[in-house]
Parts: sequence; C-alpha cells; structure tokens
Amino acid sequence: MSNQSDLESRTKYRWLADAMDASGDRPMQWRPEELAGMLGHQLAASIRGDLEDMPGGVAGRYDNVLTREMTFGELLGSPHPPAELLRAIKDFAKRASSAESGALPVELAAVLYYASIACARLRCDEAISGLDSQALEYGANWAMSQPWVDASLLALFQEFRERFTK
Repeated sequence: MSNQSDLESRTKYRWLADAMDASGDRPMQWRPEELAGMLGHQLAASIRGDLEDMPGGVAGRYDNVLTREMTFGELLGSPHPPAELLRAIKDFAKRASSAESGALPVELAAVLYYASIACARLRCDEAISGLDSQALEYGANWAMSQPWVDASLLALFQEFRERFTK
C-alpha cells in the first residue's frame, strides 16, 4: 500500500480508531451501564425514524423493505435482512458519531457500524464496507470486549468471528 493510500485509509476510519481508543487518552464520557441503556434504546428504535433524520431523503429509498415498526434490533437479528438497509445503518452509524451531529456516542456508533457489516457478511454474503479482514476482526473483537454490548450482538460478532476470522 502506498503512503498516500495508507494515509487516506487512516483518515477515512479515524472515527473508528477514536471509538476504540483503549489507551485512556480519551476521557470517558459514558459509564458502561449508560452505554448499555443507550444501546438497548437504539436497538428498540425505529430504523425509519433515524433514517428520516438523515439528509437527502435516505428513508424514502427504503420504502420497499422498511416498515415503521422495524427496529435496529429486528434488522440485525433477521435471518434475511436487506443488504441495502444494512448499508444504510452502517452509513447512519458513521454519520451519527460525527462531531457535527453527535446523535450517538462514538462507541455505540462503532458497535452499530461493525454489527451492520458483520450482519451483511453473514446473512447476505455481501461486503458493505471497505475495511479489510484484519480491521473487521479487530472491530468484532473490540465490540465483544465491551461490557455493555447486549447478548444478541455478542452472538452476531461471535458467529462472524467463527466464520470469517482465523
């Protein structure tokens, strides 16, 4: 990989590195029990509601696969989720973690980001991210090490690791 493309890759995924910063350089903003509560809330939340808050009429693009009642948890737990909707969740998580919107804590957004990617690989046999296998394995391991990640997502990440990592 060239120095330029390595720099572009590091810059592109800087928000993920910040989310997974275990060095203690970043001050802790949320206690694990608070993150657990927020994750539970997000998994029970309407996907349409959050996509409607994104610019560009994103929610309307998914009318054929998305009902008002579908939640993040239902999508990530579905045996046959629409890959395009998982891609929208990945993009939502990335956007929601940004400083401009701040809709989700960056740690929670990173878990949703990795969960949507893992789900797409497992259930749709599609790669919806440019992250390489090593980065995906690192993300799954990081998510599984978080004490606030719920059992359904832990199972998803475990299945992903068993199937796609060494």
